[in-house]
Amino acid sequence: MELYSKLLVLGMMSGTSMDGLDCLITEIQIKCFDKLKFKIIEKKSFNIPTKLRNGISKIVDNPQINYLSLHRKLGNYYTSCVSQLNNHAQLDLISYHGQTIFHKERIKSIQIGDPLPLSNHFNIPILFNFREADIKVGGTGAPLMPFLDWLIFNNSKFNDITLNIGGISNITYIPKNGIKNQVIGFDTGPGMSLIDECCLYFWNVPFDKDGGKSKKGKVNQKILNDLMKHPFIDLNFPKSTGRDIFGKKITNEIIKMHTGENPYNILRTFVAFTAKSISKNLYKIRNFSPLENRLFVSGGGVHHSVLIDDLKLYSGFKRLHDLNDVGVNPKYKEALLMAVLGYTRFNNVSNNMPSVTGAKNETVLGDIFINKI
Repeated sequence: MELYSKLLVLGMMSGTSMDGLDCLITEIQIKCFDKLKFKIIEKKSFNIPTKLRNGISKIVDNPQINYLSLHRKLGNYYTSCVSQLNNHAQLDLISYHGQTIFHKERIKSIQIGDPLPLSNHFNIPILFNFREADIKVGGTGAPLMPFLDWLIFNNSKFNDITLNIGGISNITYIPKNGIKNQVIGFDTGPGMSLIDECCLYFWNVPFDKDGGKSKKGKVNQKILNDLMKHPFIDLNFPKSTGRDIFGKKITNEIIKMHTGENPYNILRTFVAFTAKSISKNLYKIRNFSPLENRLFVSGGGVHHSVLIDDLKLYSGFKRLHDLNDVGVNPKYKEALLMAVLGYTRFNNVSNNMPSVTGAKNETVLGDIFINKI
């Protein structure tokens, strides 16, 4: 029976929504490769400075731009944030995702954020670059979340589905038998990305707080029907996408094609599109039924009441389950994922999901940066 030692790990995540950096310090131990124990020690979120966020957005829109300077600035920003955590001096490992600026499944995925300043400042192993190894063995490189979902739900005795609504939405299906190679996971399309970009375009605010603006609009059925024809929505899994596909470009295209439409109606339609595209992809799961599955929702989208109402309407779920019931704070789930991926990488435990990404075999995701100075 393999039992790995307890480690105090910091997981950091700034997702495709680009709205902030979530930091979670947790004590982790894994037994027999599939039994996860964790204890939350500290959690804190930091706003990403507007100038830094604008720089990221510019690179995402123009991936040919040299990003080395931004790579260094992000590394310094991460270091500054970690320094403000109360328990940073006790850390064994720091594990982070970095900011995705390019993702083309099975080809290449680029996350920026220099590990050097973190290593120089804290003098502990830094874990990063968690998508490349899966792509090298034929996988899509995303999503990563199904590994954590499987660890959490593999003994639940229910057919469970988790939905993370970040900038991009992704789902994981864990059958009640808990068998790893029967887990399904994939990106469904937009999460908050189009909603956020629409708010920036019309009102110069980064997001639709509590759905306040979209409540003023009505769904434009023609625009919704056109959006639902996007080829990614009907694509079979495994599949992954990014903000380069569902971000500023498509938002601006829709707005310019419908210049006479009320901005609130366009926003409301993006909300409906997000919910409907998620729901349509839920029905790709074999034997899916809202009566026979539990759906756990996390990510920034859980706070958007209009989106959640639309999700219930289109999916058929009358009740959405709370991750707090299984000991996971929904806001920090992605940060917990990074901590778990870092822990498993450090212990050389396979942490990709071939049944999700289509990889040819299991492998260990992530690089370890250790300062030799």
